[in-house]
Amino acid sequence: MGKQPFSKSPLGGDSGGLIHCIVKPSSRTDEVKVLPDGSLRIKIKAPPVDGRANEYLIRYLSGLLKIPKSDITIISGFTSSHKRIRINGNEKMLQEFFKGKP
Repeated sequence: MGKQPFSKSPLGGDSGGLIHCIVKPSSRTDEVKVLPDGSLRIKIKAPPVDGRANEYLIRYLSGLLKIPKSDITIISGFTSSHKRIRINGNEKMLQEFFKGKP
């Protein structure tokens, strides 16, 4: 079994978790996909200029997950395509969301 794109929060309880992903900015479409190895790839339209892609990524995930932007934080990978993102929210809902991605 490959790695999982979503892991439990190190804080425990029902406080959300972390996603490990590869972000492809300047894409034609916005898309979230779990790859066969279990990693998560997120394509976004925004260009990687002056932090615009990171801001867009947070807005995009906020809309998909139907949670406030303030509940999403990029922890590492600010200038890299490989990112770790902290998501506050219902852990079970987040696991189901990422499990259901093709």
